Amino acid sequence: MRVKLDALKNIERKKIADRIKEAVEAGDITDSPAYESAREAQAMNEGRILELEDLIKRAAVIKKRQNSTTVAIGSTVEVKQGVKKMEFTIVGSEESDPGKGFISNESPLGQTLLGKKAGDQVFVTNLLGKKIDYKIIKIS
Repeated sequence: MRVKLDALKNIERKKIADRIKEAVEAGDITDSPAYESAREAQAMNEGRILELEDLIKRAAVIKKRQNSTTVAIGSTVEVKQGVKKMEFTIVGSEESDPGKGFISNESPLGQTLLGKKAGDQVFVTNLLGKKIDYKIIKIS
């Protein structure tokens, strides 16, 4: 989150400021789509910065539990779906990145895995209504 916040403050702000400057230098900004677009981007960027700063301020560090036997936030879970093995780390929604194996505790799979133990079998219904079954192999 801090990396994203830093990028918004130091990179995105400058890009947007440059866009605003270009629009102003182009002349009358009264009905300038370029100027309006840049101002909208600026407002959205500043809103996201405030949101991330608030999240960081309120964030709590979750210590990794030793010898955990049940899935919790911070757990890395190895599951098997048919013959395919996958590994997920359960994280908060702001940190989720499914492509990298970080799934939100609020996602259907994350919610289903919470509190389960190695050897448990869980079922999740996907967006198409198909039931997918996972067997928990290992929790770390």
